[in-house]
Amino acid sequence: MRKQLIGKQLIGRGIMNLGIVGLAILLLLATACTVRERDITAYATKSPQQLDGEVVIGAILDVTGASARYSENVQNGLELARQEVNRVGGINDKELKILIEDERCDQKIGMSAAQKLITQDHVSVIIGPICSSTSMAIAPIAEQAKVIMITPVSSVPALKYAGDYIFRNRESGDIHSIKVAEFAYQELGARTAAVLYINLDNGLAYKDIFKKHFEELGGRIVAEETYEKGALDFRTQLLKIKASKADVLYLAGQAHEEAVKQVKEFGMTQQVLGPITMESPELINIAGDAAEGIIYSYPSFSPDSKEQHIAEYAKKYEARYGKKSEAFAANGYDIVMMISNALRRCGESTDCIKGYLYALKNYPGVSGTTTFDEYGEVNKPLMMKTVKNGRYSTYVPKWEDKDGDKR
Repeated sequence: MRKQLIGKQLIGRGIMNLGIVGLAILLLLATACTVRERDITAYATKSPQQLDGEVVIGAILDVTGASARYSENVQNGLELARQEVNRVGGINDKELKILIEDERCDQKIGMSAAQKLITQDHVSVIIGPICSSTSMAIAPIAEQAKVIMITPVSSVPALKYAGDYIFRNRESGDIHSIKVAEFAYQELGARTAAVLYINLDNGLAYKDIFKKHFEELGGRIVAEETYEKGALDFRTQLLKIKASKADVLYLAGQAHEEAVKQVKEFGMTQQVLGPITMESPELINIAGDAAEGIIYSYPSFSPDSKEQHIAEYAKKYEARYGKKSEAFAANGYDIVMMISNALRRCGESTDCIKGYLYALKNYPGVSGTTTFDEYGEVNKPLMMKTVKNGRYSTYVPKWEDKDGDKR
């Protein structure tokens, strides 16, 4: 069995072990579907109005909830890719259409959205969800229905075991937590750390893995505090963290803008660290100067890349949306391109699409080179970023000068 469902948390959520397609079928699909090229097949250019019929896939995004900032970026990437696909002939001369449902970062709403897309709209693919807790709730539904679910954002490590039809093209949150723990211990020389985490699946996972790895390196966690979704007052937690005299403070999860602001208001001197969720317009708008100098992990995606296909994508994205692309938009764009290629070969056979994705090797997407492992996961390199002069920037170690020479 490829994805063995383990852990009390998964069992408690009612996720059951599920079988996989036989080896002979997988080998056949791998032979038929292995793709190494970027592959927008050279169809004659047509407008959507000239295409005959529709191919419909679904997307479950947090359109109006706490993570709407991330969903907006993803939706931009999806739409940019969808239009490009339709300009080159769509899916075998049919227009690609994406039905978007709002999850609002709510498990029940997300599950209803998934049921609608599967039972009423009869989609073969669902892109998303955005929120980790919603992804964990929807994955069993998609798996049972044998519908492909592929998320560009959800980070919870347990999604790795959620089923054979479940994919994501972003790195798992555990990779981010390990990266930050190593950075804190090795680069910053921190030996004690405090963690402030949101009480959701992704926050708990970020916290647990950071703690485990930091302690394995030789560090100590001297304070652990949590907050609920929608919290704005972090004074009680921060006062305890300040008293712990930790060397660094790891903010695990999302919606921590007010916490960053209050760290400075309390005169705290700990270096603030975080995962990819630190990067959002709201952080700088809300926290202002308090955001200056925070450090966080981020995918090694840059809209300023000199690689031709990334530069072309970045130029089109900025021209359309008036801003530079970030990593989640690039992930969404890549998903539509990969799924479109699969649909051209497979029709809407989800077993074939599944085999196509597992057979995909070194796909040169704009978000990075993509290869799905046996768990439907990717492993993309990370970098560290910071806020400098009110802007998100690549982190440059203090022992390097501006030209990159070591001191």
